Amino acid sequence: MEIMETNFNPEGSPWFWKLFGAALIGSLGVLLMVILNAIHANTLSVRFELITAVTEHKEQIDSDFSKLRDQLKELEVKIAASDEFKTSVKEKLLSIDSSMKERTQFSETSVATMYQSDKEQSDQIRELRERILKLEEKLKSEEKLK
Repeated sequence: MEIMETNFNPEGSPWFWKLFGAALIGSLGVLLMVILNAIHANTLSVRFELITAVTEHKEQIDSDFSKLRDQLKELEVKIAASDEFKTSVKEKLLSIDSSMKERTQFSETSVATMYQSDKEQSDQIRELRERILKLEEKLKSEEKLK
């Protein structure tokens, strides 16, 4: 087996690294700074866009919330008016029901009174017919006697 010899300079680094090492490290540093700066700029841009979007959405939500609050107030007013109307109609219906009950009682009383009066008159007519019959019989008997 052969042992390979390496070009290892015991005194230090090879001549390439001595000449261009600092320039390469400086270039990499500058490149890294440019990349970091671009990332930072993009981050700031995205952050600004997000803040703008959030602000716009917040304003839209506030506007929508305000509209909904106004609509809710309108509905509450309509419900209150509806409740007042309902109460008014209920009172009128109770009044009509009470009036109908009074009229029904009056009608029932009137019918009962009329029925009683009719019965009394029928009884009187029957009595009068009986008297008339008796009188007719009496007259006939008197005529026969004469």
